[in-house]
Amino acid sequence: MAAKRIALVGAGSFSFTRGLVTDLALTADLSGSVAVLHDIDAERLEVMAALARRLVEHVGADLAIEPTLSRQQALTDADFVICTVAIGGVEAWHKDIDIPWRHGIAQSVGDSVGPGGLSRALRVVPLIAEICDDMEALCPQAWLINYSNPLTCNVLAAYQTSTVPTLGLCHGLFGTLGQLEDFLGFDHGALAARAAGVNHLTWILDLHAGGQDVYPLLEERLEAASDVPFPVSARLFRLFGAFPSPGDVHVAEFFPWFLGREAKHGRAYGLSLFQPPTRASEREKTLATWRRQADGQEPLGQMGRSGEKAVDIISAMATGRSEVHVVNIPNQWCLDEMPEGAIVEVEALVGPEGVSGMKALPLPPGVVPWLQARAWQQALTVEAALQGSRQLALQALLADPLVPGLETAEKLLDELLAAHREHLPNFAG
Repeated sequence: MAAKRIALVGAGSFSFTRGLVTDLALTADLSGSVAVLHDIDAERLEVMAALARRLVEHVGADLAIEPTLSRQQALTDADFVICTVAIGGVEAWHKDIDIPWRHGIAQSVGDSVGPGGLSRALRVVPLIAEICDDMEALCPQAWLINYSNPLTCNVLAAYQTSTVPTLGLCHGLFGTLGQLEDFLGFDHGALAARAAGVNHLTWILDLHAGGQDVYPLLEERLEAASDVPFPVSARLFRLFGAFPSPGDVHVAEFFPWFLGREAKHGRAYGLSLFQPPTRASEREKTLATWRRQADGQEPLGQMGRSGEKAVDIISAMATGRSEVHVVNIPNQWCLDEMPEGAIVEVEALVGPEGVSGMKALPLPPGVVPWLQARAWQQALTVEAALQGSRQLALQALLADPLVPGLETAEKLLDELLAAHREHLPNFAG
């Protein structure tokens, strides 16, 4: 067993904290560890800490729960830091969707690329740099595991501003494999894949089950299907010969074809504007349920692993195992087609020696220009966020294929900067 101090920064997260605490509680290798929950929202933190203690008690785990409103306290002597922060919450997300829409730009998620992704990066990247500064002072040997979007920009910012060892994680590929298993009639867990790309646009370069290539079957089923559950991904598969991940709503935003006027702003492909107010309503209901569960008024429900890989990686690093995981790290020699140092999503060997990226299969030639252009655009975005540079932010916005022109970009950027002024201290001047 390896007892570790694991800090969850942004522990008020609806998407991650409950699952990550459950994973820690169910991982015997980490018995005796401390999960430090940090958030700036005192009410949310109180609920999550109470729920976490009940989860731990329910499974009889040896895991201490330590909530704190102080980031410095959370990071002090941490062995691992898991970041799930989102600045401005659903309200800021709503602005990231609504303001571009007023300029004719549709976004099906708006948290990674497109104007919404850039806007979120301008808010979050400086905080990532601050967290890394604190880690260098308070836990210099700790790993930073980032889930926060825009994931690629955040991981790049960590490497550009610090010496903190960092990796980004996303469950998107596993969700895509599950969707393909349902479509093809395989049991869950039957499909295996080798994939590479950038976060939210990763390409499955080899898809197999029991040693057999599954792509011919997928082509056959798509040809025969009258109703395809993933029309965007299917169209890209036919175009490039590789299936993209992690689903239509994310991959569509990397191309101008699926959300533009010709595609009826996504409706031709079953896409629509993301609705943060709906998400806010759902989260309020979820928080109320979790509060009742924390108080013991409702049962906790089925307990199982979340499917996220952070705790598996922590366990491997802490206990000396070596495992292969899909991670987001700087490109060294993994993807020949991508710039050195660009953050890529690839398989890596993870263990006590850290993270070592593995050589990826060749990308389809047609996707390479799109991925390369995105890498340079995200590098511009990070520099804009760190410097508080409107000029660089405008350049990054214009490099996004969803943006139709210079006049639109200038007006849109100024509106986004004004709308988020309270969360953009780097742009205060």
